[in-house]
Amino acid sequence: MTPWVAKVIFVLLAAGWYVIRFPYERRSRRTPVVRSARGSREIALLSVSLTGLGILPFIYVATGFPRIADYSFRAAQAWMGLFVAIASLTIFRMTHKALGRNWSVSLDVRESHKLVSDGIYRQVRHPMRALASPRLLPSPRLSRRPPLAAKQRRFADRQSQRVAA
Repeated sequence: MTPWVAKVIFVLLAAGWYVIRFPYERRSRRTPVVRSARGSREIALLSVSLTGLGILPFIYVATGFPRIADYSFRAAQAWMGLFVAIASLTIFRMTHKALGRNWSVSLDVRESHKLVSDGIYRQVRHPMRALASPRLLPSPRLSRRPPLAAKQRRFADRQSQRVAA
């Protein structure tokens, strides 16, 4: 695998993420929201997440900026990243399918909302949070800024507790 191929795969996987999410987002909009946890804090957290997981990586892939994120390419890392990303997209699709019209980008309770306990939710209580946790575990060793990685882990833990409540 070459760096160019890895970047193309990254863009295709991001497109796959959107293709999976779009039909569920469209369907869920038709079901009225009874209660929502959306507010300025939620919007700020989603904006930070979008920036760190979407906008900055795309800027780097397209332009090579910021240079601090540049490191020597290793094909083995790219292959491992591909396999992890495919597994993540598969679980992402399974969660959306299980949630159906109950799905929302934020913490929303919709009309006729019910507890989902089938599909992937039969095995894992919060599969989307479970996808984030393994990605954050090695961060302190791999990150150039270990305190930032620890903050990311604490943020993910707080979000999991908030969803569980």
